[in-house]
Amino acid sequence: WFGFSRLSMPIEDTRSLTVELPPAADTESRRGDTNRHFGDVFSAYRSVRDLDLAGVRLVSDVLMSAAAQARPYRLLDVGTGTGRYLELVSQHLSSTLAADICPMGLDRSPAMVGQARRLNGCAYPAASHLVGAVETLPFRAASCDAITSFNAVHHFDLARFVSEASRVLTPSGFLVLYTRTAEQNRDTIWGRYFPEFAARETRLHPVSAFRRALDATRAFTSVRVQSIPWRVTTSLSRLVEQVAAYHYSTFRFYSPSGLQTALDTFQTRVRDVFSDCSRITFDNDHLLVVAQQAASV
Repeated sequence: WFGFSRLSMPIEDTRSLTVELPPAADTESRRGDTNRHFGDVFSAYRSVRDLDLAGVRLVSDVLMSAAAQARPYRLLDVGTGTGRYLELVSQHLSSTLAADICPMGLDRSPAMVGQARRLNGCAYPAASHLVGAVETLPFRAASCDAITSFNAVHHFDLARFVSEASRVLTPSGFLVLYTRTAEQNRDTIWGRYFPEFAARETRLHPVSAFRRALDATRAFTSVRVQSIPWRVTTSLSRLVEQVAAYHYSTFRFYSPSGLQTALDTFQTRVRDVFSDCSRITFDNDHLLVVAQQAASV
């Protein structure tokens, strides 16, 4: 279902949805490090990151009925990076429903937003990609029908983001988060065989944190959490390439020499466990959090 046509329907000018806000101050040093990380990797990001097409389909299915009713359907993807998930969800909704989709991507990294504009600008001339912080979303109240986030929420101040999402969402709007828990992270090939990978990655939110943050807003009447299985087949050479390109920001928590030592150990462990290192299959399960705003807020 990825043979999509260009989004050609007229959509509203997204400038009417946004407001000018001062940039949010980063209070944690790791956030500053993460910003620099994405400034370094933006040009290679799409080529080194894996893409969960089943996850795209699941999120699209969640939004399907609501998107069929709204004209236009204003979809905001936060922590959008180079915009690849926003691109695919928008395409799926547009081609399946012939719906009028207004795709908007927001990221705090100017380099990633610039890459998103370059990669998606021709196929999606109506899409907009903005630089901004999720803790102070530069959008008017009740201006978005859905907010999504793929593999980014661990970079956010969760309570502040969810509060902002409830403000920006329309009545009955959806907040859909695709992420990973610490337990799932430990079960990946990185958590199992890359030294200290799971221990160094302390930013992942537990399910209880999502429920607590959503409940605190008193705005979401429906919350569903489910595990999403994902089996990845790859090669050791591809895994080494991904580490060298820092495809996970977790690798920034190692010194250069420490990362190389850990990578050497990782390769030894993988060769000991997998008989065919040209075809390695492992679990890369994720979490899907779906929250729906009350019909009237």
